[in-house]
Amino acid sequence: MEDGNAAGVVYAGHRNVCAARLKWRTFWYGGRRPQLTGIPKGDAMTIAKVIEISSSSSKGIEDAVQHGLTKVATTVKNIKGAWVNDIKVVTKDDGTIEEWRVNLRVNFIVE
Repeated sequence: MEDGNAAGVVYAGHRNVCAARLKWRTFWYGGRRPQLTGIPKGDAMTIAKVIEISSSSSKGIEDAVQHGLTKVATTVKNIKGAWVNDIKVVTKDDGTIEEWRVNLRVNFIVE
């Protein structure tokens, strides 16, 4: 196709760009193709799962996170970590903090 086509996606130099990328890859890997290493047969893979929970506390953010993780740990085993996705504050009419709320993503290993 020519330059300036209606879609503006395919250009005349597309083949040259692909050839240049192929030459660079051949140079980078010393003229040989990279070998993909897989998992040896018989070895088990570890599967991790992520769940999202919400937790709250009147004391602070750390207490809300700890309360949420403690509650999840009663039913979920092998917890490996957590991410705080969102933090929210509930306030009273005068502007003082009434409650801290956090949304967590909890990562655990599936048995």
